[in-house]
Amino acid sequence: MQPYRNPIQSVNHVAYRCRDAEETRHFYEDVLGLRLSSTLWLKATLTGRPVNLLHIFFEMDDNSFVAFFDIPDEFDEALFPERSDFDLHVAMNVADMETLLSYKERLTEAGHRVRGPSDHGFLQSIYTHDPNGYVVELTLKTDKYDEIMGEHVENAHEILKEWQKAKGRVAAE
Repeated sequence: MQPYRNPIQSVNHVAYRCRDAEETRHFYEDVLGLRLSSTLWLKATLTGRPVNLLHIFFEMDDNSFVAFFDIPDEFDEALFPERSDFDLHVAMNVADMETLLSYKERLTEAGHRVRGPSDHGFLQSIYTHDPNGYVVELTLKTDKYDEIMGEHVENAHEILKEWQKAKGRVAAE
C-alpha cells in the first residue's frame, strides 16, 4: 500500500465539554495515566468578550492531546448523556494485549464498566465511559490491521456510493 500524504499531518487535539475539570482530570490522569500537560484559564476571548472557562489538555505518547472545556457559567447536564459506542467517542491506541488487558483491570478496579476486548478483525478494543458520558475506546492494532485497512482504502469510495444508494432506497420506502 502506497503511503498516504496530506498537508494535514496529524491530530493536535480533540476537545469536548466536561462536567468538572477535576473529575475529568482524575479519570484521564489517575486512571488512564495520561499526563495533564496544560491548563488554560480563559477570562476573555481574543475579541475581549468576558468568559470564565478552563481548557485542560491530556497528552498521549505521540504528543497529541485529548482536551476539555470546563465552563461552569454555561453548564447544562443535557450536554452529558451517556453515549453509545456509535456516537461521539475517542479511540486511543495501546502497544500490546498485556497493556489493553491491564487497562481493563485498572478501569474496573476504579469502578468503571468495561466491555471487551472486542475483536474487530483489525483491532481489539475495550470500551468504557468517562465521567462526562463520552465513550473511551482503547485499541490494539492486530497483525491484520494494515491488510484490512488497505482493502478498505481501495474500496472506500465504491462502498460509500453503494451506501448512499441503499440509504436512498430505504428512505423512499
